[in-house]
Amino acid sequence: MGVSSFFASVLVGVLSALLTFSSFGGAWTQRKVDHNTQNVRPQPRSSTAEIQDHNETADDVRVLPTIYEKQEYGGTLPSILLNAGKKQRASIVLAESASVSTTATTTLTKGGMHDVAVADAIVNIFCTLRMKNLVRATSGSGVFISENGVILTNAHVAQFLLLAEPSRGITTKCTIRTGNPAVAKYYADLLYIPPLWVEENAKQLHTENPTGTGERDYALLYVTQAVSGKLPTSFPALSTTVEPFGKKSKNQVVIAAGFPAEIIKTEGLKALLTATIATTTITELFTYTKDNVDLVGIAPSAVGEQGSSGGPIVSLSNTVIALITTRGNETTDGVKSLRAITLPYIDRTIREETHVGLVDTISGNLRERARIFRDTMTPMLSNIVIDELK
Repeated sequence: MGVSSFFASVLVGVLSALLTFSSFGGAWTQRKVDHNTQNVRPQPRSSTAEIQDHNETADDVRVLPTIYEKQEYGGTLPSILLNAGKKQRASIVLAESASVSTTATTTLTKGGMHDVAVADAIVNIFCTLRMKNLVRATSGSGVFISENGVILTNAHVAQFLLLAEPSRGITTKCTIRTGNPAVAKYYADLLYIPPLWVEENAKQLHTENPTGTGERDYALLYVTQAVSGKLPTSFPALSTTVEPFGKKSKNQVVIAAGFPAEIIKTEGLKALLTATIATTTITELFTYTKDNVDLVGIAPSAVGEQGSSGGPIVSLSNTVIALITTRGNETTDGVKSLRAITLPYIDRTIREETHVGLVDTISGNLRERARIFRDTMTPMLSNIVIDELK
């Protein structure tokens, strides 16, 4: 694959593909500099991990193994965040200032969000990491879920932002691209990433075939500035619902969306990425807890390619109900099938880790919320990831 002059004489790859689910971080190649000869040597590409299915329950909801089952509130690292005095005080203040309720059945419908087209709300997230003699890049998907610029995506895409460590010569940048083809419009920063996801998955950085079920593989970014000019007064966001999935969700017609990026493998980093939107169905229901629908299977569609990870699953009422995390099982579900964690699952787990649900997390003073997370958790999480990267 050709590499643009901007990335000349560096390593180009997708870090998220080296983390959990190798899956859908984006289509990529990787090249490494030989300091003696300056020749570029291609490196092997990691393969996509598939979810291992388990026995069905009587209610036709398959139970998946959980690595967090015995860890209340997500474990030690999230407890640090939860118990930090300034975090508790900030949660109370920010929750009181939020404009929507935190109840488990809340549907966020601010403004004219139901009228926003899916194509306008989805984004391509292009992140780069620079470290000494290398550059790595990832292309993933995301979706605006708040008019104030909050983007929902995967942890295995957003974790790039944990790697910024100028004192160690490591810099990162995530560009939010929109349109058809996608063009750079905004820069984004990390609002939230599940700490235990980082702790459990950083060790897979150098695993050739990383595995996982998509558990807690979500993150929230927020737009901080425009690539040029001023930020808009509001962003084209889709509404979200955290209402629990019913057993009748199986066979429901839904919309899958994202920015497939496998074209990068043949056309290089200059490839023009376009939004892909497809009508499909929910084929399977999964749970990590035996009490909730936490993950859904999605029938094969054009969206089922690398790069679509972090894209939304949207109901016919134009509401985000799930987040694409991994490929489906190609043998049983078909090529280009998907798995997606549900919004109720995201709401429940973020509430466990912070005592603040999804709706309030994306409301209020985002900059202050992000600062609290950065001051409290980012140093520890960055050390975990950077140590594995080295």
